[in-house]
This record gives sequence, structure tokens and C-alpha cells, in this order.
Amino acid sequence: MAYPTMMLKFLAYLILLYQMTEMNFYSYREISTHSLNEFQTSLSYEGWENVFSDNDTNTNFNNILSTFVRTFNASFLKKKKKN
Repeated sequence: MAYPTMMLKFLAYLILLYQMTEMNFYSYREISTHSLNEFQTSLSYEGWENVFSDNDTNTNFNNILSTFVRTFNASFLKKKKKN
């Protein structure tokens, strides 16, 4: 029965090691005129039929938010930099 305890300790160690590694970095997004134009263009080409496809306001909002976040993440890539 020592195996599960050892495995839990090992996993805890890996999580701690990962957290310590992540503390040395920070994330950011570069927003430039070019990336803003790309974002606006991508949104204009998006099919918005799913926004009006349902009578439920929550579903429509979730569809808008999903499309917006997906386009935002594609246009403004997340970068990591060491502290």
C-alpha cells in the first residue's frame, strides 16, 4: 500500500515544480494596429447566424462570447516572457 502514497507525493512534487517554473515567467498579449485590424477583419468575416438561431438569450450570448474569445485569442497571441 505504499505505492499510492509515493505516487501522491511524486505528483505533489511535480505540481510544485511546475508552479515554481511558471513563477519565473509572465504572459502578455501584444496588441498593435496590425493585430487590431486583423481582429476587426476576422470578426467581420465571421458567420453570425448562430447568434440569432435560438430564442434563448443565454444561448445567444454564449455564442457571441465564444466567437469573440476565439477570434480574440487567434488575433492576439499569448506570449510568455521570463522575469
